[in-house]
Amino acid sequence: MSDPLTAGAIATLIFTTVVGKLTESLTEDAQKRLGKKLQAIKQLIGNKFQGRAKAALARADQGDKTDIETVTNYLGVAMAEDADFAQQVRALAYEIQQVIQIDQAQGQNVQNIFGGEGNQVNSPEGPVIMGGSGNTIHIDA
Repeated sequence: MSDPLTAGAIATLIFTTVVGKLTESLTEDAQKRLGKKLQAIKQLIGNKFQGRAKAALARADQGDKTDIETVTNYLGVAMAEDADFAQQVRALAYEIQQVIQIDQAQGQNVQNIFGGEGNQVNSPEGPVIMGGSGNTIHIDA
């Protein structure tokens, strides 16, 4: 089975505007964590690259598609030649994906009530679920 975190997928995750658009919807804490992870993976790749590859890496950060493609090619070669490097890059890329996925899943239609009563309406057409006293839940259709 092939690894879904290929050099192309990793470069896309790091450098495309998709990450930029995704980060707009993340919480401030997740944005900070994501920024640190992105910085770490760019530094790891930058430490591996020399000469033209390192220059392309710097330009790819500006969103140049040709340079992103160049970085993808260099990254693919570097990952194929150095299994430890490939493992480190994939681990960081996986962590970046996790930050994005976990943050997007949190906080959607969730209400925590500790004592008291609470009402939550997620859809005006749907039933209203109300917490009552004595751990009784009332559903009004």
